[in-house]
Amino acid sequence: MISKKFPEFVATFLEYGGYGKPFLNYYFNHSKDSDWLDYFLILKLVWKREYPKALREIDRVLKRVRKNKTLTYFLLAEKLALLSRLDTEQAISLYKQLKYGFSKIPKTARNVVATVMIGVHAELQSNEDMHEFRTWSKQYLEHNPTRVFLELGMARRKAISGNLDMAKELFLDAFEIARSIPHPGGMSDSLNDAAWYLREYDSEFSLKLAQKCLYIDGQYYEKFNGVINEFDTYHEVLKLTKVECLCENAMILYSIFELIQETAKGYLYKRYEGMLKECLKFITDLEVSSYRSELALIEYLRSRISNITAASNKTGIARHRLRGLLNGKTQTVRGETLRKIITGLKIEVDPLNDPYPIVNEWNKHSDR
Repeated sequence: MISKKFPEFVATFLEYGGYGKPFLNYYFNHSKDSDWLDYFLILKLVWKREYPKALREIDRVLKRVRKNKTLTYFLLAEKLALLSRLDTEQAISLYKQLKYGFSKIPKTARNVVATVMIGVHAELQSNEDMHEFRTWSKQYLEHNPTRVFLELGMARRKAISGNLDMAKELFLDAFEIARSIPHPGGMSDSLNDAAWYLREYDSEFSLKLAQKCLYIDGQYYEKFNGVINEFDTYHEVLKLTKVECLCENAMILYSIFELIQETAKGYLYKRYEGMLKECLKFITDLEVSSYRSELALIEYLRSRISNITAASNKTGIARHRLRGLLNGKTQTVRGETLRKIITGLKIEVDPLNDPYPIVNEWNKHSDR
């Protein structure tokens, strides 16, 4: 027979987010209740970012534990958090269900459910069907894990409305509260959201926040599944601040993606497909030594070479070879030739907009 205090212990370690994993492992090894063991397995799936599998497990377990109200609402809280990432329409439906039936939720589960509802509302608040979850009880304002997401919700609203100074202050407040717990997810979300929403307002400050966020992820998380979102933000901030670092970041990102469990790759690739495809352009291919002379490359070279004789003198490439490149008669161009053009003409390569052959050859011998 499981202790009546057991759900309270579970609610306590949930306050630490992913940092509560040692508690989870302890209870997992000492609990003999199969229903709670299933819940712990679901938490492990969530923390590994295996969201679709975790959602399927929640639905399976919910059918069996309806009489255990506390566990039911713990599971519904996790389901709401997952649906906010996977299916907005279903998330809104479950959010409404929990909001209107909140008074029926067992006391032990209320803080857990309230924290998730506040976080989901902050994430989906732009949807007109998302009515605010009002914290009429003072206990939620005094409950630090809940306060983190309250501050985040207010920060996002201020950012969306254009009050970025206040948003910045609220994001940093949320981070400090999360750090005091400590709550790794809250710290990461606060810094990541701040970097995202402030990236065009204060790009250099956003860069520092994005870098700090990745540092914290590396400090607290064992698996790579949980850092793709933060790398996505870092990628976007780099586009505004340090374009020259995009190539290095892309190679790191793809190396990480290769190490992610297959069960999580599908969801992550679908969500970040645009960024991952864009990153392909920035990954150096050392095996390629020649390229097809396509129109985009020809037009690029024409825009950089106005005087063939002068370009020949600066690059050491014969005039007839340069002429063949510019008039399109040359079918392929060697990588060495492109490197000579980049170096000799002192071209400042823009990896975001320049043709792939130029970017790839620039990457091979860049000393940035």
